[in-house]
Amino acid sequence: MTLPTNEFSLLDTITSATVAVHLTDTSVTGPNNETYQFTIGVAAQTFGCSAGNCVPSSPTGVTDTIILNVPSLADLQADGKIGVTVQALTGNFLFADSVLTAEVTPFVARVPVPSSLFLLGLGLTILMARFRRDI
Repeated sequence: MTLPTNEFSLLDTITSATVAVHLTDTSVTGPNNETYQFTIGVAAQTFGCSAGNCVPSSPTGVTDTIILNVPSLADLQADGKIGVTVQALTGNFLFADSVLTAEVTPFVARVPVPSSLFLLGLGLTILMARFRRDI
């Protein structure tokens, strides 16, 4: 079964995931002093930039990619949603967009092979025949 690339079932297993957050500067000229922090998931996985001028003065801005840790993966696995909070510590910048990318192993229900069921039935039939003969 092949799922579309933007869907998964809650029975699937998310093996790894990243969140890419894209920020742009409000002013495209001169140095600025932006610093920020991301908080991801209910386990409060944090990541940020505190070096100053963290969002370059250009139309492209900056994109940070965060690898989700195990508690954040569990949060995502629970309902297919993950919370991301972007907090400005200093300066001004704009949130442009974010992208969640996840590696998913699809759930596959294991169905017995018909030959295995046939052999099991044959074995039970032979046991029943022997049991009846001994009575």
